[in-house]
Amino acid sequence: MTGSAPPQPISPTRAFLLGAGAAVVSLLPWILAGWQPSWPTYPNTPDLFVHTFLPFSPDLLALMLGVVVLPGAIVGVALRRRATAIPGRVDAAATAGLVLVIAGAALQSVAVTAPRLRPETSGLLDVAVGLAAVAVALAISVLVSRVLARRTVPAATVAAAAGAAAAGYWLESVLHIPWVWGLQLPDEVVVTLALITQIVPAVLLGAALAWCGWTPRRRLWAWTVALLIVWVGQAVLDTTTYWFVTTRSMGSSSPAQYVGVALDGLVWSLPYAVAAVLVGIVGRLVLPRLQRYREKDATAPTA
Repeated sequence: MTGSAPPQPISPTRAFLLGAGAAVVSLLPWILAGWQPSWPTYPNTPDLFVHTFLPFSPDLLALMLGVVVLPGAIVGVALRRRATAIPGRVDAAATAGLVLVIAGAALQSVAVTAPRLRPETSGLLDVAVGLAAVAVALAISVLVSRVLARRTVPAATVAAAAGAAAAGYWLESVLHIPWVWGLQLPDEVVVTLALITQIVPAVLLGAALAWCGWTPRRRLWAWTVALLIVWVGQAVLDTTTYWFVTTRSMGSSSPAQYVGVALDGLVWSLPYAVAAVLVGIVGRLVLPRLQRYREKDATAPTA
């Protein structure tokens, strides 16, 4: 019988490349889509956000946040197994690679957008809001990375929930590619792909819940917070995006409209939150049996 191999150390250079590579991969769907917004934001400046790495258009706010937060989750998961074998400077190197790419993308977007701004548009406000959103999302991304790599299982489960929500928005940005390329996909394919963007976060969250487990009972707080992030958090983000879009295009709407949008989001995403719980429960019941099977197989005599 041989034990599992200890985690292999990772050098700061490789950690830096890991952080930078995760950020570049997260930006790829927008780059492959030709850096095109979903529709012209302003009639007078239809090219305002074209050829920017991080579009500051309000209707793309959720997708932009997903692009920034997802690489932090990737880095955290990649470093989790090596957490006992890496020094603190490796964490710093991975964070530096991630921050450098995202900050560079934000600066490039400002440099490209600023000369196109016109006094008659609200583009300046969009850029300011976009920069603030990127800064907040980048802080969340770094926090998610550190918690996933270093902290306890319940805390890492909560961080994984943020990564799962970001993965859903990132997949939505992937769906933007065929539209920009002019590909006419059948309606059934479009509906299926849109459904996948909702199912994947639920499955990822369910896997994290299964990993967390419910014993001791205090771990159930991690289940609650993680579910709120994916369920309520997405509804709040969608409502915020709706507020920015309607304020810019139609003026302010009544509070009842925003409440309706939030409630619609909660109702729409409720089945996926329930699915995440079911995946977590089933996974937690199955994982111990799989582990016992693997241990039994490892101790079996070989011919």
